[in-house]
Amino acid sequence: MTIRLTTAPRLALITALALLAAPNVGAAQSAPPALDGTPAARRRLERRVASIVAAAGVRADTPGCAVLVQRCGRPVLARGYGLADLARRAPITPETRFELASVSKQFTALAVLRMVADGTISLDDPIGRYVTELRAHPGRRATIRQLLHHTSGIPDYLDLMDDLGLDDGPSLDNAAAVRLLREDGRVRFAPGARYEYSNSGYVLLAEVVARAAATTYGRFLRERIFGPLGMPDATVMDTAGVAIPGRVVPYARAGRRFTVDDYAGPVVGDGGVVASLRDFTRWQAAWATEAIVPRALVERAWTSGRTSDGEETAYGFGWSVEGRGSRLEVSHDGSYAGFRTYVAMAPAQGMMVVVLANRDDFDADAVGSRITSAWAQTVGAEVAPRCER
Repeated sequence: MTIRLTTAPRLALITALALLAAPNVGAAQSAPPALDGTPAARRRLERRVASIVAAAGVRADTPGCAVLVQRCGRPVLARGYGLADLARRAPITPETRFELASVSKQFTALAVLRMVADGTISLDDPIGRYVTELRAHPGRRATIRQLLHHTSGIPDYLDLMDDLGLDDGPSLDNAAAVRLLREDGRVRFAPGARYEYSNSGYVLLAEVVARAAATTYGRFLRERIFGPLGMPDATVMDTAGVAIPGRVVPYARAGRRFTVDDYAGPVVGDGGVVASLRDFTRWQAAWATEAIVPRALVERAWTSGRTSDGEETAYGFGWSVEGRGSRLEVSHDGSYAGFRTYVAMAPAQGMMVVVLANRDDFDADAVGSRITSAWAQTVGAEVAPRCER
């Protein structure tokens, strides 16, 4: 089987003051001003992060990663490690673009919430209302809310492809994924009965966005999310074979060698968003402020779903969810081809950590957890536990 478009999210262990920082520069660039902690503490954090990344196998001559630690909307560290392209010896920088794999689900969720805020759709609308190809499907009554929570019962299209011996080649787009679901004609369980991570749900949500807004998923994100937030590098890979300037080359490791292992089909919604660390410095504002949707909808996104018998799923809308209130931690990882990605936030502390890698042997969420601990033991030990208003 090919490497999956996404993996079921694994929550990294997030420590006391928790997550994140903001863009720092690659070795060849000058760092932006850091606003938190003493210079000595910032240097300790930089050394700790470099050591963590090196322990994960990244060297100056190998594929690598980009790391952002951000607090209260301000960059603390944003830096690239290793190479974006082995053939050209191009280094990874905060402007380097990465495919986000399942971290893209956060963008799909935010697009859906924007449409809910506009009154265009409702969280309790059935999927069959918008994706008319599924009007005879037993999952047609699954709601947008259930798709967001992974409780719809609609099977993962990648599992169906495995069962049929199909590869996810350039012809695999959203229309092909929907057609596969229609032809299969089954559900895994009654909508709402249980939690089961399914990429199909977010492909269908991207279709809801496109059809209800009478546009494309990519155009909606560009006009309603990337543009308003000021995300200069963010885009959507929704056309096969189109080169995206500044995008890393993704690699698979075989022994001591790395071979190119790239995306094939342009399926979007469950994946397909491309972004840089520079974009993620703006991403925190999408959730920490009302820049895109009202606070009440953000709180819904950061609240665990429940099955029909009341069991919590630990998954909100595009985020894995752990804890509540001041102890709330949200995160998501992604894995497809040679991309490994991780984003986590501790909202009450104003922290965010982002790790983006272009190699398949890189455990992005484990690295993110270690970086979070390094923050707490260095700069985090010197700052207030809350953002100053």
